[in-house]
Amino acid sequence: MKGQMTFPDFPTPPAAAPMWEATRGPLGRNSVWWQLDTAGNRTGYAVRHCGHPTALTPYYIVHEVGRGPSWMSFRTFRHLKTAQQAVEGLTQ
Repeated sequence: MKGQMTFPDFPTPPAAAPMWEATRGPLGRNSVWWQLDTAGNRTGYAVRHCGHPTALTPYYIVHEVGRGPSWMSFRTFRHLKTAQQAVEGLTQ
């Protein structure tokens, strides 16, 4: 392109990390984490906590379209970050 400089040995910047919006649950803790697109809108994918305080794998994925969940994962996750990475793998 005219006027654009390219540097073949210069590393490309990493892609922007997905953003997440936390929603408070009934006890004041975060219970739902919504994935946001680059414009800040919800993608429909969310990571939810089951609500049980001693659960070993309390996080699961839902994909909501319109009113209520239309898809839910049967796999559960021990850590929030792992569940969020699984959602990022679905949306790429």
